[in-house]
Amino acid sequence: MHYETESRRLTRLIDNASEAIVKKASRRAMSRTATHLRKESSKKVKESMPGAKAKETKSAIDLVKKLRGPLETFEAGVVVEHKDSPISNFKHRQTKKGVSVRIKNKALLKGAFIATMKNGHESIFKREGKKRLGIKKLFTSTIREAIGDKEAEIYNSGSKFMRKQLTSALKYYLSKI
Repeated sequence: MHYETESRRLTRLIDNASEAIVKKASRRAMSRTATHLRKESSKKVKESMPGAKAKETKSAIDLVKKLRGPLETFEAGVVVEHKDSPISNFKHRQTKKGVSVRIKNKALLKGAFIATMKNGHESIFKREGKKRLGIKKLFTSTIREAIGDKEAEIYNSGSKFMRKQLTSALKYYLSKI
């Protein structure tokens, strides 16, 4: 019921506004909504992967804003990269038995070790076989998989936020006339 009232009020505001005002208000609302979606996505990743570093999460979630040209071509949102994350991007520490990592829960990677390369890059490796130089860099699931089933929640939050922002922006620009 509340949604219908909000929708009617929004329709009335759009009918009274000129195309230039609707375009400005839409641009402002979509830009703020995209930023909100990025923040919400980051929160959901933090909930499902508490060991994830904020820098890693933010670098995997990109903002997309195409808010020029005709109103019908406006586009704003977030794109989440689909690449494996090195385990070293999560909270970790070396122990006698291996490396302790906190991704979703604490886990011990037996036989793993932390190594710093010549260029200063630190990562977590595990030996392949008995040979000295048979090492493999360890990776974990992606940020995109962490968001996974929470996508609907993020979408609903974004659509509510967009309605609120569009109404607010239209009222603001109409009050300036």
